[in-house]
Amino acid sequence: MKERPVLKWALVSLVLFLGINLIMSLPIAGVVERNGLSSELLASSAIVVVLYLVPFLAAALGFGPAYYVLGIVMVMYSVGLAGGIVTLWTQGTAGFFINGILTLASVFALLVNLYWLVLAIRLRNERRLKRDMDRYGHKEMR
Repeated sequence: MKERPVLKWALVSLVLFLGINLIMSLPIAGVVERNGLSSELLASSAIVVVLYLVPFLAAALGFGPAYYVLGIVMVMYSVGLAGGIVTLWTQGTAGFFINGILTLASVFALLVNLYWLVLAIRLRNERRLKRDMDRYGHKEMR
């Protein structure tokens, strides 16, 4: 397995999270009452981009442990997406249709993060097996 699909799905996850974060901050979502393009949204989006892209770039440059950091970031923002779903249904004032669409988008983003995790685990196992073959001359050392 190559790193390309893992990195591609990490970017998809980033775009989905930023999109959902933007939509949730708009008054139509019924969670906030002010304009979505606030300084808080811009600051949180900048933090998200940095937290995703620093390990992403390190992984793209061949630094293997960056996938672990990116995995931690994925888990953090998956918890954020789940929290967003709870916030929509407990504090949101938007209608059922808007809440349903945003919930489906958040669930889709969670599934993308889960798929990324599966790809990252497969990549890790492939690298481990290759390393074991190079070191020990057989498939696995357990």
